[in-house]
Amino acid sequence: MFFTLFLKECKEILRSITYYMFLLCTVLFYMTQLGSFEPVSEPVKEAFGEREEVSREEQAMKSAIGRLMVEFSANQYSTYPFGFIKEVKLGGEDQEKVGQIVEKLTGYSPEEFILIATDMEKSNDDVQVLRSISYEEFMEEMKNLDELLGGGSYYEEDSLLGNTDFPDNYEEARKEYERVLEKDQVTGAYGRIFCDYMGILMGILPVFLAVTRGVRDKRAKASQVIFAKKASSFTIQASRYAANLTMIFLPLLILSTMLNSQAMYLANVLSVKGNLWYMYLYLLCWLMPTVMTSLSVGFFITELTEGPLAILIQGGFWFYTILAAKKLTGYVGTSLVPRFNSVGYYSIYEKMKPALISNRLGYLFISILLFALTVLVYEKKRRGGLLYDRALLSNTKNQSKT
Repeated sequence: MFFTLFLKECKEILRSITYYMFLLCTVLFYMTQLGSFEPVSEPVKEAFGEREEVSREEQAMKSAIGRLMVEFSANQYSTYPFGFIKEVKLGGEDQEKVGQIVEKLTGYSPEEFILIATDMEKSNDDVQVLRSISYEEFMEEMKNLDELLGGGSYYEEDSLLGNTDFPDNYEEARKEYERVLEKDQVTGAYGRIFCDYMGILMGILPVFLAVTRGVRDKRAKASQVIFAKKASSFTIQASRYAANLTMIFLPLLILSTMLNSQAMYLANVLSVKGNLWYMYLYLLCWLMPTVMTSLSVGFFITELTEGPLAILIQGGFWFYTILAAKKLTGYVGTSLVPRFNSVGYYSIYEKMKPALISNRLGYLFISILLFALTVLVYEKKRRGGLLYDRALLSNTKNQSKT
């Protein structure tokens, strides 16, 4: 009975316009966010200056200037409004304002700053923040810069401080590179960034599929037929849930395989035996709880209210969890979408791993609990209670007996 209902639900999903919109959004998002394959590469010693002990604040200031050299000279700034990457190109007036910030912080004119940035023989250490500039003054200018870029940029204070976990000298960068080859076997690094980007999308899209199915049944008055079926409430709801979960994961499996094939090829180029299964391990253990939670919220709220309220509730929670991320690489907290927006950096992953496991198990439990509540609500309706028309139910049961 379960398998028959499961296949029927899969066919119903394939008839849904919402599902094809889901596919379109997923593929376009993958192409725009992960389409340009960022290869793991060996660090170049000349790109790093001499090792020196610096405070976290000093490291953040140094990192910001190094980033600004690249982005200001190209007039192309990467921002992440709501977690999505957006390349910003400033107009002449705004670019001049950034030049004024550069000159105030470093003492170099915009022209001198660009010359140093584009000189292949120079390194980031050739430009320093003026000693007369305090950390507070520096961050105030970074705030102004972030506002010019529309927010969500690398220059937000939380983002800058979060990036102090990254290596700032050649020895540390070399160790990170070796960890990616040895621990990640290259493919694991791409498994994390795949889950980071697709997790943003999967935190919200599955709820639309769940709501569409429930609302469509209500409009078609399918309850009169479904409630009369001999199948248990658990079997009916489980077949629906499993069908949605399967149809969501099929495109994710295909897209992750595409990225995995590129990662395996890169591993071969780097003379490393890539691990074919790391990508799928991350897909199941990292991404699945996010999908299941979004889907379970849709099932439960729609069954309870018989309306699209679940979209509003999940949308609000999704929006909050994206904005709450204090950094894009290595953030977990209570977020539905743990962030790891960088290729490599296994040491950062090791630090976040205990919190990540707890987070994923927590959301897995929440999704199972919400599904169990969905079954209970559904069973209550079949028995004639909980916001259901008792006369209609009674009539349906009598017809079934007849």
